[in-house]
Amino acid sequence: MSNHPHDVSGAVREEQRALVETRRVVASAILFLLSVVAFFLYTTEVATSQMEAEFLLVMVLTAGLIFFPRLFSFSRQARTLSVDGLHSEPSRSGKQEVRRALATAVVLMLLTLAPFLLTRFLDPLSWIVVVTACIAGYSASEILFATCVSYWQMHTRTAFKRYRLWAVRPDGRRILLESGVRKSHR
Repeated sequence: MSNHPHDVSGAVREEQRALVETRRVVASAILFLLSVVAFFLYTTEVATSQMEAEFLLVMVLTAGLIFFPRLFSFSRQARTLSVDGLHSEPSRSGKQEVRRALATAVVLMLLTLAPFLLTRFLDPLSWIVVVTACIAGYSASEILFATCVSYWQMHTRTAFKRYRLWAVRPDGRRILLESGVRKSHR
């Protein structure tokens, strides 16, 4: 038996999930409400209309920067899905996965350290406004995307599922072969 990392002589297993998961929408709604409540709790005594405008601006920018690329990507996938019934992507190489994980770690580290590094330029109240607005914007983008996809599925009377096709090696390790979205039976 080969010890090559991509030896897929084992069984193939498939996982399916709904394209729009209720638990993610609920979690996003809770996160949205918590961030808005946190904004108001921390700024109640010193709130100005300028602060509220900054909160709304950062929230809308964050939501837009996350929502629109996802929506455009979904619309491209929807065209493929309506014709072929399947939109798939082959798995990435190990190097691509490492780069993606490293980039994610660097972004998270910068987001964590940014308030400490930039305190000379922004007062703590401004940081509260920006951070809570970014969280609210991210949550709003999740809710908007789920709403658009659900409406599209209802309008076209088509349901979609995410899928992942895994190869399971004899030692139990899984290797992702393919992932994508396909039409589902209602």
